[in-house]
Amino acid sequence: MVVAGDTPLLLPLFAVPLVALDSTLWIARVRAEEQLRDPLTGLPNRQWLLERTWTALDESERAGTRTALVLLDLDRFRSVNDTLGHLAGDRLLLQIAERLRLALPRGAEVARLGGDEFAVLLPTTDSLTSAQRSARVLVGDLGSPSTWTG
Repeated sequence: MVVAGDTPLLLPLFAVPLVALDSTLWIARVRAEEQLRDPLTGLPNRQWLLERTWTALDESERAGTRTALVLLDLDRFRSVNDTLGHLAGDRLLLQIAERLRLALPRGAEVARLGGDEFAVLLPTTDSLTSAQRSARVLVGDLGSPSTWTG
């Protein structure tokens, strides 16, 4: 039994290890989450997508539904980096990531695979036609011109 009044030093001796343990667990959790995120866009990354896709496939098999994966590659992205610089390329990737987030159908999830490649997971889709329709909407939203100053 710890009595703080009689032994004032015992309480800090117990508290410090608990605080250190809590901090260590928090840091480990943050690092684990960072390993599944793209550092530039904040989107989930390729590793996250692989794990989530397997989960979605298992869930859709049990539920008797379909799952679709839409892969997106930006045409001529390299020319943006080559002519305007990598900072402009990074800004464009951030805009693309935000457009994808806003255009996602309900229940869909987006990830950055790397470079100029993105993927959209449609964990439950009615049909191939529905998945194709979603893909066309996403591509249409990405097709509008990007502008920025600076």
